[in-house]
Amino acid sequence: MKLRNLFYALLAVPMVFVACDEAPVEEPNGPNNPGGDDQKEAVLTLTSEATMEFTAAGGEGEITFTLENAEENAKVDVSCDSIWVLVNDPAESVTFTVEANDGEAREAKVTVSYKTKSFEVTVMQAAKGEDPKPAVPELIRTSEEVMNFDCTMQEGIITYTLANPIQGQAVKAKANVDWISSFIVRDSEISFVVAANAGEAREGKITVEYGILNFEVAVKQSEYVVPAPVIVLSQNSMEFAPEGGDCSITYTIENPVEGVELAVSEDADWISDAVALDGQFYCYVAANETSAMREATITFTYGDVTKEFTVKQLFAGFDPNMEYVVFGGEKGIVDAWAELGDAGKKWTLVFVEFDSTLGEMQTFIALNLPEANTRRPESGTYSVANGGILLNSERNNSNSSYRRNCSLATDITDATFEVTIDTRREAIVVEGTFQAGNTIVSLKYAGAMRGMDLAEDTGSSHYTEWKALNKGYQNDEECIATAKSQDGKLEIMFDIWHTGGSKIIPEGTYNVTAPPYNGDLLAETSKITYNGVPAYLYVENGGSGYVTVEHISGGYKFTFELTDELGRTFTGVIERELKYGENPA
Repeated sequence: MKLRNLFYALLAVPMVFVACDEAPVEEPNGPNNPGGDDQKEAVLTLTSEATMEFTAAGGEGEITFTLENAEENAKVDVSCDSIWVLVNDPAESVTFTVEANDGEAREAKVTVSYKTKSFEVTVMQAAKGEDPKPAVPELIRTSEEVMNFDCTMQEGIITYTLANPIQGQAVKAKANVDWISSFIVRDSEISFVVAANAGEAREGKITVEYGILNFEVAVKQSEYVVPAPVIVLSQNSMEFAPEGGDCSITYTIENPVEGVELAVSEDADWISDAVALDGQFYCYVAANETSAMREATITFTYGDVTKEFTVKQLFAGFDPNMEYVVFGGEKGIVDAWAELGDAGKKWTLVFVEFDSTLGEMQTFIALNLPEANTRRPESGTYSVANGGILLNSERNNSNSSYRRNCSLATDITDATFEVTIDTRREAIVVEGTFQAGNTIVSLKYAGAMRGMDLAEDTGSSHYTEWKALNKGYQNDEECIATAKSQDGKLEIMFDIWHTGGSKIIPEGTYNVTAPPYNGDLLAETSKITYNGVPAYLYVENGGSGYVTVEHISGGYKFTFELTDELGRTFTGVIERELKYGENPA
């Protein structure tokens, strides 16, 4: 055994390691550090665990540390308060041996020190006979012990946890009946299939095994129940014009019962001749001579099962058609806007009418674009037949519907429109027909459409005359400059981040980037508004465009090339004083 409490000589050039705490700031020569770097205060840091545990059998241990700013030929002192820990002569670390323990659990302290600096390491040893036993596997069910299923075929899931697994051992599952099958064992869960039951209630058992470990799950399935009949109508409502007419829809009976017949009844005297036969329903709707809409319910009855069908009829003199020609025509459509969706592959045109009886009515037409077009649709023919009009379905909610927010709400089932983009007037022309219920509706609109860029492409020269350059607000890290064009159509807002607290916008090139920005334009607040249509700057794969800021006599020079989310590109040069903010000298 080597002697404890020995010193060792440091190397002439001491090794320096990075401690867990922040590195000390170096001080130059001065009144607080007269000797320069050689006189810095020493730093002694423990880099291994502060507590070490050993079994009763004992073993070898090592303490690692760093010593910074030590004097040449400096020595580190190592001591221990217990004789059963044998500390070796130190080298680059302190190693020690823990002797075997024949008695109770015990504890010792090893102290490492340099001048006034020191730290302690606690050495703990278990009592004889208390050594930890090797971990053994544990298989625990975490889902229900009893699982209940109805008579249909279904999938079930058993969840479990497995602790201390053994290499090469796998979890397995099996059932004691053949109607429980298709086991798939995954980490923490087991899936299985319960077959459909055509007889009495039944019960099975699933056993999950891992070596000698196992647990069981009871599976109970209810008896077969004859499914109730279901009445299925080809549509649940129909709208009629004031003049009325024949009504016809198809129907089917699912899970029919032998000897049961379908019956129909109506709750209005203006519905007559109602009959259901061989999958077809007919009735006659009389003309509506009143000044109000009316509605009736036809009830289908099959044994104890009922299904309702709604008949709506417009009032006398009502015109279902939609027309508004902005170039001198009467206003039937009082507002129109466009909504871009499906990653730029769908334009939804919204037309708003107002009726003194029905109030505001909104009609939605969804144009399907073959390629992403985030500026405006192309002129051409759009129809259901050529795929240019999207209809509502279980898989696609296109929003194509006729007066969807009033009592006439009906899905559009067919449509054909001619769409023309008139960039000279900055307008869109939509003309055609569509079917809503059993009504053919004509639609004609020519005018502005909010949310869609309908402006003529005039090039960069249109954007070089400017009447104002304003500063909206400024804080320690951000400022906003707003430029307005001479003709008043274009406004560009530059939101510049990381200005360093200066009231003067720093010179440099600012790119449009996504977070964390790194001193560039904020894409979600910088925006371009042209002819009343606002759009944020477009950011993809690092951004689109830039703004270069230069200081000129008494003001700024902004040079920019930017693309917004509508796909519009703007270029130009602004040379002006900055209003409501400071200008360079």
